[in-house]
Amino acid sequence: KFRVPHEKYSTLKQRALNSFRRKSFTTFTSVEDINLEIRKGEFFGIVGRNGSGKSTLLKMIAGIYMPTSGTLVVRGKLSPFIELGVGFNPELSGRENIFLSGTILGMRRKEIEQKFEEIVDFAEMKEFIDQKLKNYSSGMQVRLAFSIAIRAKSDIMLVDEVLAVGDVSFQKKCFNEFKALKKEGRTIVFVSHDMESIVEFCDRVAVISDSKLIANTDPLSAKQIYNRLNAMNDTKEAKRTIQTSRRGKGTAKIVGVEFLNEEQAPISILESGKKMGISIHTKGKGSQKIKVGIAIYSQDGINISGPNTGTKDFFSGETVVFTVPRCPLKEGTYLLTVGLFDAQTDEALDYIDKGFAFSVVSKEKHAGEIVLFGSWDKNG
Repeated sequence: KFRVPHEKYSTLKQRALNSFRRKSFTTFTSVEDINLEIRKGEFFGIVGRNGSGKSTLLKMIAGIYMPTSGTLVVRGKLSPFIELGVGFNPELSGRENIFLSGTILGMRRKEIEQKFEEIVDFAEMKEFIDQKLKNYSSGMQVRLAFSIAIRAKSDIMLVDEVLAVGDVSFQKKCFNEFKALKKEGRTIVFVSHDMESIVEFCDRVAVISDSKLIANTDPLSAKQIYNRLNAMNDTKEAKRTIQTSRRGKGTAKIVGVEFLNEEQAPISILESGKKMGISIHTKGKGSQKIKVGIAIYSQDGINISGPNTGTKDFFSGETVVFTVPRCPLKEGTYLLTVGLFDAQTDEALDYIDKGFAFSVVSKEKHAGEIVLFGSWDKNG
């Protein structure tokens, strides 16, 4: 828990003048009710949306923060890859910083000398090693810092999205290095938003949401949970920012819209390739013959589809359900327009433009606007 003061004093004078006032604070809980054990030799992932508490948890494991309550036990030498390059001096050369950073990480001078060429080669810095660090790009600094840190052979390594700055080929080298260390029995705790890397490398994954542990499971299950968390947030955001309008004669009205899953249960997140339904609840004076139409839009305003009931008979006061055997939408958030029309004249009775939002999750990545669920076969 953190105490966040309501007043902030930037000068000594302000602090002195307000010293007699009782200070008020808000308590912010960053991590709560997390109970897990990471076993020796595991490649353990931690995922969650921004602000969920992942980095705070990692910093507690590293000993940077002390828990407000509870117990945290670490067995073995630990190397945090949380802020790579901490302790680097921009006025010193890359060569001098290798010795400085290596010493901070607990390496002896003789050990650094033995591993010097290995560090430089891995960082791909041979031509620039005697230039001042302030002339390095951020990517070069990360490569050098990682190369030094990985040579400080620890039992446990904490990695917090530090490889995001490096290019793809360097990231691949880093993960190959992690895999080699894992074979040696070392433990790696990996925080990332890159779910493909989480699935590829991790043995087990903790999913954190709103400061709490909501799952401790296999990587594929964790990916699905994480995608649903993102989809729920995207749906909420779409509803908050949605620009909608409503018009119509008003003799029949839309009183509710629900999205249905395979079991016909209301849900705000649908799954690509699975059965989906859109349930439209109506009411009206008497029993007026109506036509119902919908239009599905992507978030950038592309009209993906616009089916209607056509010549089939429906009446105001009924619930009309549109069912699709396999949802053809790729992963994303969508907006829905719903309209009720007079079956004889096509006059709009109630028309809500982009008034509803829903999300779709998928186990696979798809290009284009829709997914064609077909099969490939040889002919002859």
